[in-house]
Amino acid sequence: MNKKGALAKLGEETIEGLISGTLNYKAKIKGFGAVITITYTNYSDEDGWIFDGQIITKSNMGGNGPMEGIVTVEGNIPGKVYYEKAELVKGAPGKGTYGIEKEDLTRTEVPYTTFFKADNAITVEM
Repeated sequence: MNKKGALAKLGEETIEGLISGTLNYKAKIKGFGAVITITYTNYSDEDGWIFDGQIITKSNMGGNGPMEGIVTVEGNIPGKVYYEKAELVKGAPGKGTYGIEKEDLTRTEVPYTTFFKADNAITVEM
């Protein structure tokens, strides 16, 4: 999935988490674009974080298109991440928001530009 060039990214790959589970990447041509499905199954690379769910992207030849899916997070901060309001632009998140729902709280929309760094974690107020 980290290969250069759109056609090189076609196919399927399964990666084992460093602690548990798998991440499955599947990209196939559909019409004049592609459908990319990323499936997390009990996936964990770091203590206190376990991911389950799917992210599906329907991309055109330019790498633009809508995302959908829900990923459930267990561990340190349990909740869900919703993808249906985010869009790819040139193959990377480029528009919209991610829905973040901490366990037992309401959903909050976070701009696609939000990301986490180990030394500068972003806190989402709910």
